[in-house]
This record gives sequence, C-alpha cells and structure tokens, in this order.
Amino acid sequence: METKTVGSPGRLTLDSEFAGKTIVVRKTRTGLEIVPAVVIPEHEAWLLRNKPARTALGRGLTQAVAGEFAEAPPAIDDAWADESLD
Repeated sequence: METKTVGSPGRLTLDSEFAGKTIVVRKTRTGLEIVPAVVIPEHEAWLLRNKPARTALGRGLTQAVAGEFAEAPPAIDDAWADESLD
C-alpha cells in the first residue's frame, strides 16, 4: 500500500506504470478503487452482449485453428450485425 496526497484541483499523481493507460475510478463505501481498463468502441460492444454471436465466433475460431473450413460460407444472420456501422 502506498499513500498519495490529492493535490489542487483534486488531482492525484500515479506511478509511471500507469502512464498512457486508461483507468476506471470506482467510488466504494470506504473510498476509491483505481482499476486498469480497456475501452471497447460502442459499435463493437454488441458482441459482448450477444451470447449466441460470441458462441458462434468461438466455434468458428476453434474450427479455423483445426483447419476445418466450409465448402461455402454460411448465410449471415442480420440480427447480429450492427447496421449503423460507418
């Protein structure tokens, strides 16, 4: 554990290991928690929320690693697609 002092105007300086990294600061009942984070673009986050799509992707990656390829590509289910992609 290390003690830090919050300076003016409410800034906290972290060690250089955090330089250039994204962090999440969570308020807890007893204080603050600082957690390193990865940001996912909103237009890509649908995959994390869609379990059937994640399952199919995992199955496809496993098949590709094993060298199992289809004769023709399957039809794409438009329900998985984000139509707002630019």
